[in-house]
Amino acid sequence: MTASDAEKPGRTPMLPDGWAQLQPMLDTLLDAEPADRPRLLAELTADDPARRRVLEHLLAECGRATPMLDATAVERFDDLLTDDPAPEYSGTFGGRYRIQRELGRGGMARVYLAEDLKHGRDVAVKVIRAELAASLGRDRFLREIGIAARLRHPNIMPLFDSGDADGVLYFVMPYEAGPSLRTRLDAGPALSMGEVLGTLRDVAKALAYAHEQGVVHRDVKPDNVMLSGDTAVVTDFGIAKAVSAARGEAEGVAITATGVGIGTPAYMAPEQAVGDPGTDHRSDIYSFGCLAYELLAGAPPFVEDSAYKVISAHMRTTPRLVSELRSDVPEAMTELVRRCLEKDPAARPQRAQELLDTLAMPTSAGGGVVGADGR
Repeated sequence: MTASDAEKPGRTPMLPDGWAQLQPMLDTLLDAEPADRPRLLAELTADDPARRRVLEHLLAECGRATPMLDATAVERFDDLLTDDPAPEYSGTFGGRYRIQRELGRGGMARVYLAEDLKHGRDVAVKVIRAELAASLGRDRFLREIGIAARLRHPNIMPLFDSGDADGVLYFVMPYEAGPSLRTRLDAGPALSMGEVLGTLRDVAKALAYAHEQGVVHRDVKPDNVMLSGDTAVVTDFGIAKAVSAARGEAEGVAITATGVGIGTPAYMAPEQAVGDPGTDHRSDIYSFGCLAYELLAGAPPFVEDSAYKVISAHMRTTPRLVSELRSDVPEAMTELVRRCLEKDPAARPQRAQELLDTLAMPTSAGGGVVGADGR
């Protein structure tokens, strides 16, 4: 569990039309002169105060000078509608886990370092946000989490436990003192080509296995990859999928007030960004492409000054080839990343196994292999 990860009053009601209808309205407002926006906003939202409030929030967010693009979409947009802090926890949680300190927080949960009193080990306890827990319900949440708990793979962080502590939903994972891939990237220096390709092979192995089991991650990003020695381990596997599937089943609408699906804008597939109910494992393929792009080029494919602009770029803009930004990228890897980042899911590799197949392809007459780093 990476240390960087972790019904409120006054909340704006969810909109049934979601992001697909809000996007062109927001485009119109952003293209207009600031002085004309109040009039246009009134015209676009006549007799619909809920939509007006959401558009006002999104307009303000698009104008922020320092957007937090590594926050999840549910945090970046849903949290615009409420300022109440989540409760903090101390003492013993769930009758078994002694809370030591908070490690971090994200769009879905807070995460704590705790001592497992039963087994005498350090663990990471992730506590689901109250408004999500209220929507999920205990039985639905535990059923969905149970699917992810059955995953057993050396490149997937296992799930130790989950439960309901007086109405508070939580799950427990191993505590890894090692860095996340995000921490490693931020600290520098840049990863060698061998390190990049070896890490990508491990992530692809995790995806291939999980997809075979019918589990989709939906939030593949450097923050959710832990580095343990020479091995990369994917964390929070199936958690975002469990939350979105359970809440969608409960409410029949998109997970956020704007219709934006769970995920992180910099790594989010176009269909995921608009809350397409048909989103499947191929959204993980796209996120893998974004992850690979960042590891190879030094930044995700789209870096903008607002989360909205990043999401819009995912839907409309073709990124530069990674080989244009880094000369030592193998041709096969350049093509793989390009295909992963196709807007149409049908044009991407259809299975994660294809990623592994490419990472094992010869890249030169001398028999060099993509990812041939001994892993």
